[in-house]
Amino acid sequence: MAEQMTEKHRAALALAEEGDLAKFASVDMVPVNELRALVRTIDLAKAGIDEAVAKCRAADVPWSVIGASLGISRQAAQQRFGKVEVS
Repeated sequence: MAEQMTEKHRAALALAEEGDLAKFASVDMVPVNELRALVRTIDLAKAGIDEAVAKCRAADVPWSVIGASLGISRQAAQQRFGKVEVS
């Protein structure tokens, strides 16, 4: 569900970024700008997590430790990040 909400927010933000702000003339842009900043932060955090997982794998850290660090199972970590490459 959180992923779907993020996609909806991204679509709305993309619409706003395309200059279609006239439809949102009565919208207070302060919380919208906060939302945009948070979405960027999430994107940066996801990229950072991918990089950290790749570094862990390059250092032969087991999937069980990576999963525990992420608060997910070993299998979930391996399925989600198994294709992440070290940069």
